[in-house]
Amino acid sequence: MKTGIDIAEGLAVLHRKDVVHRDLKPSNILFDSDGLAKVADLGLAQIPGGASMRSQLSVLKPHPGTPAYMSPEQEISGMYLRPASDVYSLGLILFEMLTGRGYKNIRPGTHVSDLSPAVPEWFDDLLLRMLADSAKERPWDGAETVQELRRGLTEGASLKRETVSTITNQPVEPVILHEKPSAENIKPPEPVVTEPKEVLKQDIATPSPSNLDRGQATSNEEITRTILDYEEKGLVACQLQDWTSARLYVKYLRESGPVGEQAADQLEARINPQGISFIKRYWWAIVGIVCLAFIYFIITNGNSISASPMNFSGDKTLASNMTEVSGDVSNQSGSGENKQQGVIDFYKEAIGDYTSLTFSRDGKYLYSASSNNQVTKWNAQNFQLVSNLTKAKSSIYDLDVSPDGLYLSIGTQSDEMYAVDSQAGTTNFTLLFYKPVKLVKYSPDNKYIAGVDDTGHFCIIDNPRGATPIIKYDNNTSVTSVDIASPEPGIHNVAFATDDGRVKIFTIEESTPGQMGSTANIKWETQQVATGIGVAFRADPTFIIGAWSDGTVSVFDLMGSKKPITSFNAGSPISHFAYNAKKDLIATGGIDGKIRVFKTNGQIVRLFQNSNPVLSIAFSPDGNKLVESNKASGLYTWDLSGL
Repeated sequence: MKTGIDIAEGLAVLHRKDVVHRDLKPSNILFDSDGLAKVADLGLAQIPGGASMRSQLSVLKPHPGTPAYMSPEQEISGMYLRPASDVYSLGLILFEMLTGRGYKNIRPGTHVSDLSPAVPEWFDDLLLRMLADSAKERPWDGAETVQELRRGLTEGASLKRETVSTITNQPVEPVILHEKPSAENIKPPEPVVTEPKEVLKQDIATPSPSNLDRGQATSNEEITRTILDYEEKGLVACQLQDWTSARLYVKYLRESGPVGEQAADQLEARINPQGISFIKRYWWAIVGIVCLAFIYFIITNGNSISASPMNFSGDKTLASNMTEVSGDVSNQSGSGENKQQGVIDFYKEAIGDYTSLTFSRDGKYLYSASSNNQVTKWNAQNFQLVSNLTKAKSSIYDLDVSPDGLYLSIGTQSDEMYAVDSQAGTTNFTLLFYKPVKLVKYSPDNKYIAGVDDTGHFCIIDNPRGATPIIKYDNNTSVTSVDIASPEPGIHNVAFATDDGRVKIFTIEESTPGQMGSTANIKWETQQVATGIGVAFRADPTFIIGAWSDGTVSVFDLMGSKKPITSFNAGSPISHFAYNAKKDLIATGGIDGKIRVFKTNGQIVRLFQNSNPVLSIAFSPDGNKLVESNKASGLYTWDLSGL
């Protein structure tokens, strides 16, 4: 019992400082010469803000900790854990100390007294609460656990002085993991009871977390307990298919800070499938309506459909897949003049879809990556094939050319980022990540490369040596776009768009000329409600552009407030984004198949229509061309020289 109190007191010290250990296990419990238990190894500890002490130094796996001693919520997500997670781990350790058996290896809900009769009743009940699946049912933190342990001892209950070997050698009844059903224990299903739905609607009147700081909650502990309460009620609403109530709890959770945001995301994921179930239920009716609408469209508009002039230097069989509308189309009513510019320059058939495109900085070459893992080099002046440069071992997610044109960095599905010679295709260096590498980006001064995997971990790498990362950082969420600017010598700003709607900028300073420091600090951050799609610094790097999946495009002044100086809607949810600093143009690929080109003030200057989903878009460095790839397995170049 003394050892349990020692460990709980150690946790209490951490929890008072808002630190969660996240890796409490027997090997991390040390004893001093007086037999006092000490909690050790804080390498994976969660510090205030949800980060990790080790995240500044290494790329972490997504669920840090030891699986055998993890709480249920830690197995789902290792981020933003509460102190009760450590209490669960302590319960596992105490159970194993008293029985010699791991709690996760036996039937859930087993009392420790079933295996060790020497345990008093009060401790049996406490340990069962410490091992509750719901964090809300456990002691709040180490301090509360210490109080409960001491209270039990002072009331006269204590463990009998028996050694662990004596306890574990006692005969134990076998624990049945799966009991074969019999006619006696098979019961008909209970009738559905609808009363809980009425109770749920009454509960909705509970004040939202945004009001908790107005005297209704006096501590972070109380606020988090309320968040847990909303989370559980939201899950009940989902089970009852009361989607209105469930969405209301999502709203409450989003008003309560980072912990509430994470809970809201998980709850919202349970709400969204209702739309899928609706489609499944009325599938044939939906198909019939769509077919009738299509037939009606053909009958009424068949004679008025026209396509603009096309000029293919390759296969012309896909000409009917593309419709080009150009000129100033900011007036969508059709009164604007159609100048018939921006026609297709070329098309090249690919073995697989082109998933990523990038130009060399001098505009001479275009590099493409296809779904068959092939990297191809094209002459960007006449769009003739130069070479099939290299073939990756797995699917290619992203590629970028160094500013001097010597190297091409590639991010792959096989957890590798590597650089190849842009002429010979030979490998210069390879860097292994924990997860697939989704994004790569060179700094404009050619000093560094940023690599980001699909869990949000990023590395800053010295170019061209590249063998060892200079900086590693855990971004705690998936990153969808990255850009680098160097506003002044020795300082680099790295911008990220994330799938939780944030745009973050990390400032990385060189501690000595030519040598980066060891940390990255968040300089600026803003957030929208939709998934981030793209981010780019303008020619003046004190301004940044962000694009979100709901169609929002915003321009921010980093020297001003976090409110955008310009914001507009692209006319469709966005799937792809590109920016050209030379002409200050923005291009968006919409899920409606249209590519739109805007000025940064929101004026649309080109509109291109596809009948196939967009896969990638890229501007030439001079802004005179926009290259697009789509599901038709082709490359298309649009002329923007008139802008």
